Order: sequence, then structure tokens, then C-alpha cells
Amino acid sequence: LPLGFRLVFMKRSPESFATAREERLKISGNPRQYNDLERFVQEQVLMQKLVSQSMLPVLHLDISDNDIPRAVEQIADWMEQTGALYME
Repeated sequence: LPLGFRLVFMKRSPESFATAREERLKISGNPRQYNDLERFVQEQVLMQKLVSQSMLPVLHLDISDNDIPRAVEQIADWMEQTGALYME
């Protein structure tokens, strides 16, 4: 916290994992790891719990729509708004 670290937690709705899987399969070297999407949903729930316990400033960013340019803009704007771009 004193160093100005921030945490960006990118999450998606459970129903959007199937669409994300299709995109990931285009470049995956191990497509079998995406067979059980419920595992990813459960891991996201665990990560949400861990993130909620963090002392760091957190941006919760929903990426269900796979809109990467929007996400990048939101992250950059949040970092600027919270003073994360420069260390005093």
C-alpha cells in the first residue's frame, strides 16, 4: 500500500465464459484445459473473496463483453484518478 500498488480485478459473468472460451481456443496450446468452465467460475468466486480482503485500492472491471479497448481506457482512467501513474 505505501508503494502505491493497485489491484485490477477483471471478472466476467458466469454465462460469458463460453464465449471467452471460443476466443481462447483460437490460440491455446492446451485446449483441454477449457473443457470444464465451472472450474473457472469457481476460481473467480474465490478470487473475488481474496480481492475483497485486500488492503490495496481495487478496480472491479467486468470484461464479460470482451471489449478490450474499453477495459484499457477504464483502467487508465482509474489509475489517473487515483494517482497511480506517478509516485510521490
